[in-house]
Formats: sequence, C-alpha cells, structure tokens
Amino acid sequence: MKVYFGDTTGINAVSASAADVGAVSAARLAVIDDTTTKFIWAPEADAGYEYLSTGLVTDTAYGVTNHKLNPLTPIGDSDKFWQGSISNYATVAEADAAGNMPCVADLSSVTSANVTFRSWIEGTDPDCINTALSGVYNLKLDLYGIAIA
Repeated sequence: MKVYFGDTTGINAVSASAADVGAVSAARLAVIDDTTTKFIWAPEADAGYEYLSTGLVTDTAYGVTNHKLNPLTPIGDSDKFWQGSISNYATVAEADAAGNMPCVADLSSVTSANVTFRSWIEGTDPDCINTALSGVYNLKLDLYGIAIA
C-alpha cells in the first residue's frame, strides 16, 4: 500500500483577518521520512517564491556563499517542492501517471513507516510580509491508502 495526501488536506486561515490569510499564503508543509525530506507542499501557487538551497562556490544568497535561490516549480517536476491543489486517485498507477506529489509513505514492503509532518511560515515567500505577522492557521491532514495491484 502507498499512502497519499487526500484532496481535503489543507492549510486554512482561522479567521478572515489579513494576518491569518497572509500566514496561509506563506505556509509550507514538509513530509519527512526518518531524517530525509520527501517533499514540501505549498497550498497556494506562488509564481515569485524562491527557496534557498546549497549551490556552487560562486553562488551567494542573503550574503551566504555556496547557497542560491531557486524558483518553486509546479507539481510534476523533479524537485521536492510542490504547490497547488491535491487530487485523489483510485490506483497507484493513476497517481503516478498524473504526476501527483510523491506518496507520504510506501508500505509495499514494510508494515509501518515513521513520518513527520512539519509546517511553517516561509520567510522567503512574497506573501510573508508584516501584515502576516501573528497570523494563525489550521492544518488538516487527509491521508488515504491505495493497495498496490
């Protein structure tokens, strides 16, 4: 069985205040398998968002050498960053063919998996501005499993 986020997984503002709405716009959710980040999800598509990563000796970001800013790309790419809506699928083959985000846990050869979910407000997101200070959101995890045929 593979375990996926369901389509009602979400990061939702507690109220309609500018702070809460701004916090959701800049929120991230990471899925961590033991000590490895499997993927990071942003609920809202952010064309201007860039994430910090290690780079070449000649790269500099925020005054730090060997680091660079990378643009966040849409679901279906090969990096670990995903954004936008989540869909449910009936089979693993459908989920894989659709380019859906990676599974949360692969239980095809084990009976359990340690998974950590970590959420934060991303400081490099263009929506992370002063009006988002003290914003509050609720995190809803909708997990479902698909048997491997």
